[in-house]
Amino acid sequence: MEAAVQKKATMFRLSVDLIERLKEMAKKEHRSINNFVECVLLDVA
Repeated sequence: MEAAVQKKATMFRLSVDLIERLKEMAKKEHRSINNFVECVLLDVA
């Protein structure tokens, strides 16, 4: 059984255009924007 991952709410200021692009990309993958961005960041971090 895996341990629960602790998460912390964070706020970023992003351009409206970028947010719209991210929403569209997340929608195409049937994911929330939060999950999509988190996975993208995990891939590059």
